[in-house]
Amino acid sequence: MVGFKAYIDLSAWPMQMTPVFSTPINSVVSLTLRGPSPLVVKDFFAAFPNVEVLRASGQMNGLPDGVGMLKALRVADLSDPWGHIAPADIEQLKKLPRLQELNLEGQTVGYGFSVRGMAQLRVLKLGNTGLLDLPGGLSELAVRSRLEVLDLQRNPYIRNAPDVTGMSELRILDLTHTGINQLPVGLGAENGPKGLQVLKLGENALLETPSLEGMSKLQELDLSNTDIDTFPEGITSEIPRTVLNLANNRIRSIPESVELRAGFNLTGNPVSDPASLRRLIFARRQTGTDIWLGVESVDTSADLWLRHVPQAQVPEKLALWDRLNTISENNLFKRIRNLSRTPEFFVERQLLERRVWAFLEHFEKAGAVEKSRLRSIAKEEVSPGQMLDRLEKELKAFDPGRQNHPLHHLPKRPRVN
Repeated sequence: MVGFKAYIDLSAWPMQMTPVFSTPINSVVSLTLRGPSPLVVKDFFAAFPNVEVLRASGQMNGLPDGVGMLKALRVADLSDPWGHIAPADIEQLKKLPRLQELNLEGQTVGYGFSVRGMAQLRVLKLGNTGLLDLPGGLSELAVRSRLEVLDLQRNPYIRNAPDVTGMSELRILDLTHTGINQLPVGLGAENGPKGLQVLKLGENALLETPSLEGMSKLQELDLSNTDIDTFPEGITSEIPRTVLNLANNRIRSIPESVELRAGFNLTGNPVSDPASLRRLIFARRQTGTDIWLGVESVDTSADLWLRHVPQAQVPEKLALWDRLNTISENNLFKRIRNLSRTPEFFVERQLLERRVWAFLEHFEKAGAVEKSRLRSIAKEEVSPGQMLDRLEKELKAFDPGRQNHPLHHLPKRPRVN
């Protein structure tokens, strides 16, 4: 792109002047408009014959007249959620011969929206537009063969997944919360989108789990909140490369063939298999992040940490809990309760209880500076398991006498084949 970018606030522009521009401004190739204009300007876009990128933002109340004159337009980004683009504007945009990218996210297009005739379309973003069905013309060869991005997310009444057969160039497919329960026809097929990089099917009650076989270029896969109970087939150390989101489903165990790594999210699944839980502990230690967290316990009392405490020690532990569990330490105790979500709570609970009580005993004896530092760690660390590790490490750093002595008996690391 060679040329200038222009930003025009229509609410502040002297729109009463006619014509607005005496001569065309051929050097402007990118035009951003914001604010409603007090008057409808006749042939406003005639002054910008070479505009290739058009954006609207900031409470737009329809486009100025003449958007159909932008014959060089390649990108129309009208996604501002505070704006309102009239149906007539959209109809004019669809007739532009060179339009490759159309973004109407947040606008209301409703029933009957069509991309028929948009033969050059590469990017179509219609998220949260009130669609009641798939866009008309989406299955036509001219559109299907060139489409690289198809974003229909947040349109819960579509219900029918698009047929991606023949979408050989498709890189991004986002069908999040569209009401579908069947996988898109052609997904993973030989004549489907072999170069798919991002696939988002989350927040739909799917009847089957998709396979990743043949999706060698997949970077991100989102299957969160889809009610699936198994891992997708075809997961390898490279596929998907960066993100696998399986949160809030019904998965109970992790296949031994799946390598747990950074970018995986299994939070909210009822994982109960001890071997899987131990692998999750090991994965967190390797990656520094939680791949899985269970549901937080509603028990706010000390009973949560007394299951394996000898009866003779219970009164002492309860007294310690009552001394520390004050309004000033409310946030710290919330974070301690969050440890009930960790894999250790299910497979190393006795050890975890010892670690919690050891920390509380040392915390009570700590000085003001040390306590302040420990509170900060508990507040800033998002991973409960990492939080406890860091708290214990901090206690050792403040007391040289504890440098070579653990606060508790360290667990054995699980074997990973």
